[in-house]
Amino acid sequence: LLEAVSRDGLRLTSPRMMAAPAGLAILFDCDGVLADTERDGHRVSFNRVFEERGFDFEWTVEEYGRMCEVGGGKERMTAYLNGFNGYRTSGWPAGYESPTTESLTKGLPDDPRRLELVRELHARKTALFQELIGSGV
Repeated sequence: LLEAVSRDGLRLTSPRMMAAPAGLAILFDCDGVLADTERDGHRVSFNRVFEERGFDFEWTVEEYGRMCEVGGGKERMTAYLNGFNGYRTSGWPAGYESPTTESLTKGLPDDPRRLELVRELHARKTALFQELIGSGV
């Protein structure tokens, strides 16, 4: 730390800046900025988990682009299953059609079974996404 004393006698400290070696670069990325991981990673992984679970739907590139208006994967699935932008008009998959409540908190179902489903699907989607990234795709 670099230290200095102010005119009022207060001790001021600041982090010491390091000189970077020649050729070193630091990249800051937000998911989907340097590569289209939404379209070619997350969407593909969501569709794989939907297929694994035997669901009768998949997200097209256009549809997923519109679904990205909803922030967060769990929230996105919830919105889709609730009919966001007219999608998924047939509602929730078999066994999840009669919730204890239709209410949402921060975009997620308050119904325990629906919330568990969304969390399970998202966890599996994340694992599939990591596998996809690890394969170099």
